[in-house]
Amino acid sequence: MVPNTKYIIPQILIVDSEHNNWNIDEVGVGCVDFLSKELIDIFIDKETQPEDILNQCRAIDENYIYEEITEIKSKKDIENLEWVSGGFHDARIAKEELQDGILYLKFDGTWGCEIEVWFWGDVEYDTSSRDPEYYDPYWLGSTVILQDGFVYLADEDDLTVNDITKGNYCYFKARHMKYRVIPD
Repeated sequence: MVPNTKYIIPQILIVDSEHNNWNIDEVGVGCVDFLSKELIDIFIDKETQPEDILNQCRAIDENYIYEEITEIKSKKDIENLEWVSGGFHDARIAKEELQDGILYLKFDGTWGCEIEVWFWGDVEYDTSSRDPEYYDPYWLGSTVILQDGFVYLADEDDLTVNDITKGNYCYFKARHMKYRVIPD
């Protein structure tokens, strides 16, 4: 986070929730198993870092392939979206367009980024509960569900498909969903 500000401003966006071979404490804080917080603190205060540690970090990074646009096809894809979006906390729909059966959304207010989302294939949605003329447009949380060949996105935590109905929540349902992160 950006230090010495009254706002929470992330400097790094986590786009992949993978943490195999990490040491994680009871509150979920941790790092790769060849480092520790103490070692990291020591390295930060020095102008150079140990070459063996840098090589291990580079090897991990070298194997990662960043996909600019990600289609939601699995629970892992959902988890990655939730990590980078912060569960859409403080997000709002800044732009909504339906063209040729493809619904495009642009979310702003997410911490550290904007997020573009596309839905297609049997698209169904209701945004009336977040109409800024009448209601608070900002989301507190979100739920993404894959079920029965559909993907759902709704503006509340821990929902089920049965909870997601017109008029109750701002929601989106389609056969396909993809997203793109735009860092601030």
